[in-house]
Amino acid sequence: MSRRTRALAGLAVVALTVTTACGDDEDTADFCEQYRTYEDRNQEVSEQFQEDPENVDLEEAKSVFSDVATQTNDLEGEAPEEIKDDITTISQATSDLADEVEQAEDPEQLLEAITSAAEGGDEVDEASERVDDWIQDNCDSDGAK
Repeated sequence: MSRRTRALAGLAVVALTVTTACGDDEDTADFCEQYRTYEDRNQEVSEQFQEDPENVDLEEAKSVFSDVATQTNDLEGEAPEEIKDDITTISQATSDLADEVEQAEDPEQLLEAITSAAEGGDEVDEASERVDDWIQDNCDSDGAK
């Protein structure tokens, strides 16, 4: 697996790509909808970086990662108690990644920041799995559970 592929895989881990929608409880439905919006944005980010990773606009990348970190922080504020700690773990990792990306001065440093996030992600992986399980149990694609 190439370094770029590993980096993009790390982005996907941090991004929490899960295909879901909303549950029927109002708070759950709100969180599921917010999560779906977050997930859609992360999918766009992942695709953008996969298309042409060597020619990524650095300033655009900084803006995108900042936006993703903001969305993750917003999710943290809305997370159900059952997964709040996991969302906090993911939010912190995403914020840390956004901070590293902000410091990047060239595409190589950007790639290094993403790769670094991918390599240190056991705790984030575990949190992501628990969030994924919760989403699958509490949200569905029809908007009701």
